[in-house]
Amino acid sequence: MTTIPRSAPISIEDLQLALDWASDTSGTDAMAYVCRSTGRIYVVSTEHEDPDLPADIADEAKYPVVPSRHDLRLGRRLAVRFAQQAMPERVYDIYDIFSQRGAYSRFKEMLQQAGKLDDWYAFEDQAVVAALRDWADAHELTIAA
Repeated sequence: MTTIPRSAPISIEDLQLALDWASDTSGTDAMAYVCRSTGRIYVVSTEHEDPDLPADIADEAKYPVVPSRHDLRLGRRLAVRFAQQAMPERVYDIYDIFSQRGAYSRFKEMLQQAGKLDDWYAFEDQAVVAALRDWADAHELTIAA
C-alpha cells in the first residue's frame, strides 16, 4: 500500500476562509480544494472560478475538497454542546430555536441577551479549528505552525 506524502504547509486561517467559502448557503455551489503539493487553496462556485484552476482539480488525491460547516457538524450540534456547558438551563430553548428557519440569528440574539455571545464566538472558533485540524490530519495535510 502506498501512502500519500504530507502536504506543503497550509495556514489554519486560510483553511478557515476556505471552510467559510465551502459553507456558503447562497446557492452558488461553492467548493474549495487544497493543493497537496503547494498548500494553495482553490475556490470555485457557479459564479466564480479561479483562473489558475488546475485541469486535474477533481483528483482528490492531489486536491482534497474542503468540507463545509455542515459536513463537520458545526451547526446545531455545536450550539447544543455550548448550551450544555455554558447555559444548561436553556438547552431546550436551543432545540426549539433550531427547529425553525432563521435559527442562527435567533440563537445569537438569545446569547446576546444572556451576555454569552463572546463566549459563544470563542467556543465556536475553538471547535472550528479543532475540526479543521482533525480533517486535515485525516487527509494527511500539514497545518503550518
